[in-house]
Amino acid sequence: MVHAFILVKSAPGKDKAVEGEVSKVKGVKETHPVTGPYDLVAIVEVSELKEIGNLVREKIRVIDGVIETLTLICVSC
Repeated sequence: MVHAFILVKSAPGKDKAVEGEVSKVKGVKETHPVTGPYDLVAIVEVSELKEIGNLVREKIRVIDGVIETLTLICVSC
């Protein structure tokens, strides 16, 4: 399994809606609101590395209110 942390920046006033939609994405195991330059961290678990790119590009970045993402691949999970 491949694990990643996806940091998500949302538009002002959209954090709860973005979290709700991100949490529905297949492969997203947990979501947590955070402080700092990003608003949300999504913990992702997929079977292959290439799935993470597809998940971010095709499922998360297209959500209304998502401004930016940063993907951190776990090297020892």
